[in-house]
Amino acid sequence: MGGKLLALLCLSDTVQNDWKVRYGDTLVGVTTTSLYGNTKSGGLSQYDGLEHWNKMGFSSGSVAFEPSRKTVNMVYDWVKENYTEKYFEWWEAKKPKGLPLKRDHKNRTLNFAYSKLGIPKELIRTEHQRGIYFSPLYDNTNEYLRKEIGDKELVKSFDTSEETLTQIWKTKYAKGRISMLKKKNNVSYESLFYDDLIYLSWEETKAKYLQQVGR
Repeated sequence: MGGKLLALLCLSDTVQNDWKVRYGDTLVGVTTTSLYGNTKSGGLSQYDGLEHWNKMGFSSGSVAFEPSRKTVNMVYDWVKENYTEKYFEWWEAKKPKGLPLKRDHKNRTLNFAYSKLGIPKELIRTEHQRGIYFSPLYDNTNEYLRKEIGDKELVKSFDTSEETLTQIWKTKYAKGRISMLKKKNNVSYESLFYDDLIYLSWEETKAKYLQQVGR
């Protein structure tokens, strides 16, 4: 349910405006892939049937298996012992401003080790397909992407205000889920530590919680 809300809010005016400021061009469509493709039972994902999102098919698929934590630690130790320079470059080295020299150090390390150890691809990857979804924000998004029209000719497909998108989520998706949970007496009233964030500003949140995560 939370994923549906986030997917809808990705289409919002705030996201579109921020995109324009950051990248200087107009956001005319949003795309994503599902966690599962047609291998999951029923082939369903949170995006199927979600208003304003269209299913476009499936990816060709090639996804790495996630090794256990024990295996990952063994790989790290092996690379550190046998390829110390690589380990330092990926895990220890920093840029002048303190940021990591290399990103995605986990996957870099794993793929490097797999290659050096001669582990076959079929043991580390699966041809797992993902569903592909696209939301055109304008009636003539395709024409715009083909550069047949300009910004002034774009025709909005639907109301992308946060209020409208949130209301769609409340009435069309969340309301039914809540009713079902209540009917089955399966509602949790447990209070979570971050519940009070709803009522705190960003500055208040930092003051209260930032030191707890050591940053």
